[in-house]
Amino acid sequence: RPTCGFDPASMVEDRCPVLEAPPVLFTVRTVEEGVDLRRRVGGGLGGLLHLPEPGTAPPSPAKIQRLGRLGCPLWVGGLPPTPDSLSLALSLGAAGLVVSTPFYYCAESELDAAAKRRVLGGGQAPSRLDVKFLASPTGFSVPVVQLDGTAADPAVFAARRRFCDVGFLRQVYRTGGGGLGYRCPGETISAHIAKDGARERAMHQRCLCNGMLAALGMGQVRLPHSTETPLVPAGEELGALTAFADRASRQYAAADVVATLLGGANSALPPASCS
Repeated sequence: RPTCGFDPASMVEDRCPVLEAPPVLFTVRTVEEGVDLRRRVGGGLGGLLHLPEPGTAPPSPAKIQRLGRLGCPLWVGGLPPTPDSLSLALSLGAAGLVVSTPFYYCAESELDAAAKRRVLGGGQAPSRLDVKFLASPTGFSVPVVQLDGTAADPAVFAARRRFCDVGFLRQVYRTGGGGLGYRCPGETISAHIAKDGARERAMHQRCLCNGMLAALGMGQVRLPHSTETPLVPAGEELGALTAFADRASRQYAAADVVATLLGGANSALPPASCS
């Protein structure tokens, strides 16, 4: 089995100082995963991020309580980004919420300004926009906003020439000669099949790397005269964004998100450390 290792001591003449491993936050989708991690990692576990599979039901109070009893700080995802959700999570023993979507669209985020305007100030309220779940090459579901003219648009996807020239999400596979290679279902279908990849996996695969870079305003230019189109991220329900955005300007800051969530919560945030 191929292995890869690196010893920093081999690069310096003097003895390397001993560095303490920092506590690590682990993502779990089930209570069983949390129990197993607590047992195996022990003191190196800095906390748990409970992130249910996108598109599934929010975590039940019983599930949050069971994860909270593992003795590590727990941040709960899958709940609407509201003060009531934070109060509920804290009352059940969690350290806080996992909040993403409001920060995607705040003034400080690097998300393309045009994408923000389309979601926050477009013809439809955010709550009426459709969210599409795309499969990542790594196996996770990625929620994006279904907007015409973006990479989530079937017509745009069909017209795009396939590339895999960023490679952030490529997967390692064993080649026929026993070596290691890289493949991605977002590359050309023929190239993916030549690497023993499944045709069915590649047929409808968007290029998340290029799409997300384009959403940050860094879409690659394709000669002679085209630019990669964005995949606009979503997460928790988009309708919650109206609680943060000013009605006139359709803008808000990250501090507004924090103030709104903490200002309406009924409990103080607990200290975040493992017991």
